[in-house]
Amino acid sequence: MKQGIRIFFLIVSLISGGLIYHEQITIGFGFLSMYLSVPCFIISSLIAVLITTKTKIKFGNKRLGGFIVWLISLTLLIFVLTVINKIRNLSPILFSTNFYWEEGVDVEFRENQTFKAFNHHIIGGDITYGKYELVDSLIILKDKLKFGMENMNDTLKISNNGVSFKMEKPWRINKGEMSFEYLPITDVKIINNTKNRIDSLFIKTYTIDSISIVSVEAKKNVKYEFDMKNPYVSVKYKLSYNMLGRTNKHSNILNGYPLETVESFKFEEESINIKLIFGNTIRINY
Repeated sequence: MKQGIRIFFLIVSLISGGLIYHEQITIGFGFLSMYLSVPCFIISSLIAVLITTKTKIKFGNKRLGGFIVWLISLTLLIFVLTVINKIRNLSPILFSTNFYWEEGVDVEFRENQTFKAFNHHIIGGDITYGKYELVDSLIILKDKLKFGMENMNDTLKISNNGVSFKMEKPWRINKGEMSFEYLPITDVKIINNTKNRIDSLFIKTYTIDSISIVSVEAKKNVKYEFDMKNPYVSVKYKLSYNMLGRTNKHSNILNGYPLETVESFKFEEESINIKLIFGNTIRINY
């Protein structure tokens, strides 16, 4: 009887401890953890450790065996949860969005066609994972994406202002638009498909601190790393480069899209083609 009670409280301790740790490595400390999981974890852990158990191994104290079993079990649980969280976040973020209206949702769309959604509400939040498919300027959700207590429709539409959505059932709102959230570091490919060398190429927003300057030989390509000191800024980007001894400048090159949605800049003989990850292309004539 005593052994059964001890096992029960050990399981309760591991479940509540696992929930606390999972929140800490995902969405942070929430209302439910503070007022439910933490007290439950403390009380059940003390009971699981203080109830003695029979074992063939001799310890200096009868309760030392219970403490060691509890500690090993909790350590293994933390290890497993850490590994699962690392595996789920291995794929790089393709682009990310957020939306707030009394409640909020942050969504990371990843390169392996999975998404990670953080839902925020008055008593804390929760995290969900799912799959999606990118079809031109449409995001087709394979799994449910929640806002508040209801789900969004399974088709989201991308524009330069963000990602538009409608609700399956009204939940304080019928529709909305998730704005792009900008990543601090973005890599894009610069492709020189012309017969001329391109020198002193850079992309800038609002400050010279954001500039990296590169040169690209004819028929070659390079990786351009755009390091933004403050990512939450206007998305009006300027492109400047030197070709055939002449400096060329183009303003607002992305039509309002953030740089993280750009796959490559391709310099052709008559135009610059900016390919977006959504499938569409922005063309700039020389």
